[in-house]
Amino acid sequence: MFFAQSIPEDQEFYLTIRYVGTPRPIRTTWGELGWEELTNGALVASQPCGAPSWFPCDDTPDEKAHFDLVISADNPYTVVANGRLLARRASGSRTTWHYRTDHAMASYLATIQVGEYQRIELAQNPVPVVAYIPPSLRPYVDVDFADQAAMLQLFQNLFGPYPFRDYTVVITEDPLEIPLEAQGLSIFGRNHVPGDKTWERLVAHELSHQWFGNSMGLAQWNDIWLNEGFACYAEWLWREHAHGVHASASARHHYDILARLPQDLLLSDPGPHLMFRRPRVQTRRPHSPRPALCTWRRRLLPHHPTLRCGGQAFGGGTDRSAQPVRTSMRGGRHRRGPLPRGVEFLAVPAGASSVSRALNIRALFDPCSQDHPCHNGP
Repeated sequence: MFFAQSIPEDQEFYLTIRYVGTPRPIRTTWGELGWEELTNGALVASQPCGAPSWFPCDDTPDEKAHFDLVISADNPYTVVANGRLLARRASGSRTTWHYRTDHAMASYLATIQVGEYQRIELAQNPVPVVAYIPPSLRPYVDVDFADQAAMLQLFQNLFGPYPFRDYTVVITEDPLEIPLEAQGLSIFGRNHVPGDKTWERLVAHELSHQWFGNSMGLAQWNDIWLNEGFACYAEWLWREHAHGVHASASARHHYDILARLPQDLLLSDPGPHLMFRRPRVQTRRPHSPRPALCTWRRRLLPHHPTLRCGGQAFGGGTDRSAQPVRTSMRGGRHRRGPLPRGVEFLAVPAGASSVSRALNIRALFDPCSQDHPCHNGP
């Protein structure tokens, strides 16, 4: 795309693009991404670069925008998208749905979910929580999502107010390889709803992305470990709250696994092939389990400043004398400012005269160190 005159950097402007076409997935390093047909409907799963499969966009994670989404679908299909439902108009055999976001959103987080769904209410407090589900799964959803409101309350206590108006869960009729988050909602496959809380940790994981990944977003894709590291760490925080298993015990368990494996994975920039753990759709199997190891290391890092700060960065009464003060993630109310080059996350107790005195930096970033926090008790 070219303009008759150059546009200064950071200048706001309006651009109207008229386009037509048939949306289809984009072939990428991580498999096919974006718009996907289901057995009985469709979904959009764009992370990291699938958004252009269905609309023209600046597909850069820190270029957020407000969205109006207007979608027409045959009856009796339901359409779920980001934001508030402003209008639903039936005309003949089709219905048009109009959604609008209240908060700016990265293009990869924009989604549309189409299916023959039943809308159910999961909670009203601390924010409204609804689910769109295949009617046959209702008994299982009642079990597997029974703690959704309690998770929301815990994460509000730990991370701050929930950043959006409400929260939506969509459960597809098809199985999915893994759940996925979008802004204001999360998507699960029917295989994640067995009715016995097998995937309880994933329910917590996807919810926590509303703080880490959606409200506070990426500056560049090599920082994706921050999204996933904090979401994985939130699983441990929920496990500690709900089942009494201290987060330090979870950290030690994963550290012991990693310590026995080759120490050859980069934490913050593993490269595109190892950036994500696995493709999204269940029938597309990963060729190697090694990407998951990157995520294990990512989830350990948020716990280390917590221990070095006396267990106060998250949990432990959430004493505000120790808080995450710098991250490379941008946007939303949780932004703390840019990082110095080469450093992804620091947590410093209030009053510490320097980072070096507050934390043993080598212990945080060197998993082979004998001074590693996972060698210590809870």
